[in-house]
Amino acid sequence: MKINAPILSALIALLLLPFVLHAQSMKKPQVIVWGSTIEAFASAVQSARSNVPTLWVSPGNDFMPELQGKAIAQLEASYSLDGGVWMDLLMAIAGSEVRSDSTAQQIKSRLNVRLLINAMEEVVRNEENLELITGLELAEVKVARKGLRVQISNNKSYTVRSLVDASFDQSVNRFFNKDAKDIDASRIFKAPSDLSLQELRTIVINGEFNQKHQVVVFKDLLSQIDDRVIGFPGLYMQDRIDFSELPFRFAYGQTVGATAAYCAFFKAKSEDIKLRKLQEELILYKTRLSPFEDIASENKLFTSLQYFSLAGVFQGKVVDNRYILDHERLVLVEEVEDVFKSFSPRSRIWFETHKEIPSELTWENFLSLIKFISFKGKEIHQEIEDSWSSKFGFEGEFNPEGSVNRYEFAVVTQLYFKPFSVAVDHHGQIVQ
Repeated sequence: MKINAPILSALIALLLLPFVLHAQSMKKPQVIVWGSTIEAFASAVQSARSNVPTLWVSPGNDFMPELQGKAIAQLEASYSLDGGVWMDLLMAIAGSEVRSDSTAQQIKSRLNVRLLINAMEEVVRNEENLELITGLELAEVKVARKGLRVQISNNKSYTVRSLVDASFDQSVNRFFNKDAKDIDASRIFKAPSDLSLQELRTIVINGEFNQKHQVVVFKDLLSQIDDRVIGFPGLYMQDRIDFSELPFRFAYGQTVGATAAYCAFFKAKSEDIKLRKLQEELILYKTRLSPFEDIASENKLFTSLQYFSLAGVFQGKVVDNRYILDHERLVLVEEVEDVFKSFSPRSRIWFETHKEIPSELTWENFLSLIKFISFKGKEIHQEIEDSWSSKFGFEGEFNPEGSVNRYEFAVVTQLYFKPFSVAVDHHGQIVQ
C-alpha cells in the first residue's frame, strides 16, 4: 500500500511531537518540575496532589529512564520507614488496598521494576492537576515580577512561582550563571537519634538511605531553595541507579513537591512557609514523617501518632539499630513537665499545685492534667475506659492508679490536647 507524501509527512510530524499528558484539561501551571528522575516524579505528583496545576517537563522520550531496562531489583531494606507515594506504589504492585509495612518489605525484597514503572505511569495518568511533556528542554529561565519566566524548547513560555530542578546535572543553574554544586550529604542527612527535641519537631523528610535511617529537618531543606528554584544539589548525580536509595529519594521528592506547591499556592517565599501547614499537607498524603519505627503503618491510629511524634514531647532511643518511641516505657512527670509548660501556660498552674505527686505519672494524675489544660470534664474517664482496647488498642484494663506508658500517653495527649497544633518556628522553637 502506498502512502502519499502529504500524509506521510503528517505522520512523521506526529511521531516527532513530544508526548503530552493532560494537556487539554489542565489550568495554567503554577509549578514546573524539570527532570526525568525519581525526584522529578515524586515532586510533580505531590505538587499536583496539593491542588496546584503542575507542568512536568522531562527531557528525552523515555518515561523514567533510570528504571528502564531493569528487571528485578532487591532492596536490602533494614528499616520499615516507607510512606507517601512510594508506599502507594508498593501497595499497587502488591494489589493491596491496606498500607502494610510487612507487605512493603516483601515487595522490596524482590521488586519487579516493570510493575513499578507501570504503577508510576498509572499515577501520572490519574493526576488531574499534572501535565507531563517529554522530549523537550528548558530554553530559558529568568526572574520575573511574579516569579520565574520559563521558556520551553517548543517556544511556549510560562510564568510560575516555583521551579523544581530535579535534573541530574542541575541544569537550571546555567540560567543564573551558577555552577552545579556538590553538597555535603552528612550535613543535610542526619540520624534521628542525633536530633534535639526542637529539631525532631521540624522533620520534613524521613526514610532509609544507603541502609541508614536518615532524616532532613526543615532548615536544611530551606538551604536548597534559591531564587524560587528548589533543587537536589550533588546528592544523586550518578550514572547508575542504586535501588537502596529509592525510598528516600521518593520521600525527598515528595517533600520538595509539597514545598513548591505551598510557595505557589500561598504566593509565599520559602522563609514565609508555616512549617506545621507543610507537615500537615505531607501527612495528609501519607508521607511518613514520624521517626519512630515502632509506630507501624498498620496501626489504626498511625496518623494521630505521626502528629504526636512531631510535637516533640519525647526523644526516642536506639534499640537493635532501630530508633523507637519505646511504647512500654513508663512516663515520668519530670520528663514532660517542661515541654508541657512550653505548650500551655495554663499547665504551669497544674504543675505548681501538684508538686507532691509521684515521679511515675499515674492515670489519675495524667487525666487531671489533660482535663485542666483542655477544659474537659469527668466524661474523659468514661470515654477512655470505653475505648481502652476497642479504639486505642491498650492492653489490660483501665486503672486510675496504674502508671502511664509512652504509647498510652501519646494516644490520649494527641486526642484531647493536640500538641502538634502549637505553632513552632523553622528551628522547632515554640511560638506563643
